[in-house]
Amino acid sequence: MQRQTKYQPFQNLFYTAQQARDHRRRETLFGRMPYLQVDNTIEDVEKNRTLHVEEIFNAMTSGEVARDNNGSIAMKRWVGNAHYPGNLVEAYAHKVFDCLLQQAREGFRGWEHNDYVADERKGDDIDREVDCAGRLANIIQALEQEKTICEDVMNSACQIRMFVNAPRAYANRKHQNRVGNSKRGKEPRTESRVCQLYSFTISATSQTDNVGISPFVHTTCSLRELGTHVIAADSLLSAAVHTAHGERGVLRLPISSSRKLLANYYSWRREAAVDS
Repeated sequence: MQRQTKYQPFQNLFYTAQQARDHRRRETLFGRMPYLQVDNTIEDVEKNRTLHVEEIFNAMTSGEVARDNNGSIAMKRWVGNAHYPGNLVEAYAHKVFDCLLQQAREGFRGWEHNDYVADERKGDDIDREVDCAGRLANIIQALEQEKTICEDVMNSACQIRMFVNAPRAYANRKHQNRVGNSKRGKEPRTESRVCQLYSFTISATSQTDNVGISPFVHTTCSLRELGTHVIAADSLLSAAVHTAHGERGVLRLPISSSRKLLANYYSWRREAAVDS
């Protein structure tokens, strides 16, 4: 069978592991330079290695100002328990420190889609403008507050570099994800909101291949659950809400949507029955 690929054949470019390693480290800079051409704090930070590595270690292992959800895996591992061996946490604290020095001297090494500083949606200008000492302070603060970042540090060298490159933006991303997840999980179901419970039915006809959603028979489910687990499209959810508030109208969908909706609906009903 002929291989299906867009890549050139294997070229045997590197004869030793060291050659390949050096190539990776050089080429994944993608021509980047340090954000600050002159940074007088680098040498002072480097001279106090033991002190700063201890600060990183303490930030990772302390829970006084942690902002993660109480039931999260990160909180259980870093605050509720000492999940990781202390000697390994200390070793990874050295890794974070080494990445900090490398970042200050060479610039960010990594894929372009992992460069938060260059991403206008995720970036924070202070991550570009701060010196080495300031970056260290931001790293320590982020590790104190976001235990999910401590998880990333222990699991991925790539994510360590992403974090060290943009500690403010990286921490803010964690915070925004947590806030978004919290809002989705706490939607109130009151009569004054669209998310209140409605009865509805889903059916298809061979004549039209349409799906009808009408608010009066068959089963009970919140419209938000319908939107999340069955329809998964904001525009369609809005249409369903409009139908539920109006007369006994029927929401008409194209055949491609109707078949997927029915399949997802019955799958969801089976899962709901098992969970109950």
